Amino acid sequence: MNQVNRGNIFASVMMGVQLIVMFLVGMLLYGLNTHLDTTTMQTIYELLVVVPPVLIYLAVSGESPKEVFSLNKISIGNILFIVILVVFAMPIGMFISLISAQFFPNTVSEVVGQITSESQGLFIPLTALALVPAVLEELAFRGIVFSAYKKVDIKKAALVNGLFFAMFHLNLQQFLYTFALGIFFSYLVHYTRSILSSVIAHFTFNGIVVVLSRLISSAESSVSGLAAVGTANVAQSAEETASAIGSFAWLAMISGVIFFALFSAFVKYNNRINSENEEFYIPEMQPDQNETNTPDIQETSIQAERRAAVALIEKRESKILRPTFFITIITYIFMSIILYAIAHSW
Repeated sequence: MNQVNRGNIFASVMMGVQLIVMFLVGMLLYGLNTHLDTTTMQTIYELLVVVPPVLIYLAVSGESPKEVFSLNKISIGNILFIVILVVFAMPIGMFISLISAQFFPNTVSEVVGQITSESQGLFIPLTALALVPAVLEELAFRGIVFSAYKKVDIKKAALVNGLFFAMFHLNLQQFLYTFALGIFFSYLVHYTRSILSSVIAHFTFNGIVVVLSRLISSAESSVSGLAAVGTANVAQSAEETASAIGSFAWLAMISGVIFFALFSAFVKYNNRINSENEEFYIPEMQPDQNETNTPDIQETSIQAERRAAVALIEKRESKILRPTFFITIITYIFMSIILYAIAHSW
């Protein structure tokens, strides 16, 4: 099967598995008349949704985990770059989240608040909300899905990966900023050639959310809700809402300028490292025995035809908008309709 199709089908399967897990776990708990705390439910959900599809994919495809997951070392310089980039990305995410919260309910803030309030320390919340999602979701999306797009232009690959990542969260309030994060994480893996870069970024991003939530909870702040990617007082009046959006807009703009300047430096840093470590090898085309005595001009013509054939194959392999892509989109729409119907029937 074509690699791009593998990635698209895997993303579609992941979304289908989510729906199955929701129903099975819900029916099991209802049948056993059991109630689990939010932390346990969140962890179980992540494990059941991500781990089985990942293991099945590896078993069926026979691909090397090291290649699929880009399990390569990452330099200390890159780690510092990534952490700083995430810090400056936070205000941008906060602004996007605040805008989205004006149109869709911020259910994520409730989950974050519940998990942080259920534990006295930070270890359990950081594990459930930062470590587990960072590792599992990155293995799935920046591992299996993104590795399937190796022959695709990075811009297209990052956009589609970000789209699937946003769809996976099944939350319209989260959609825009998770879409942006998916693109950002894809570029990190592309330039560092290591999935550790996106894992670190994902963990840092979610970890900051957890810490902010705990600080607000401890201070018994009057803030009414925690935005999914930061804190924002959900204003009660139109004037307060406009004021909050305006303040975050300026902060996001300033952070955005710094972020893109740092990202440009990050790209140059990794291009230099990759160029130093790159080993170029162009295999020589061995002529057939019947071609040994042919003129140079004929040999050049044969090579040109071969290169053209290879280029055509690569072009077909790099096509990303295949039927499997639209199947994934349809799966997402179908699941959204079902979840919407269930939510409103309760």
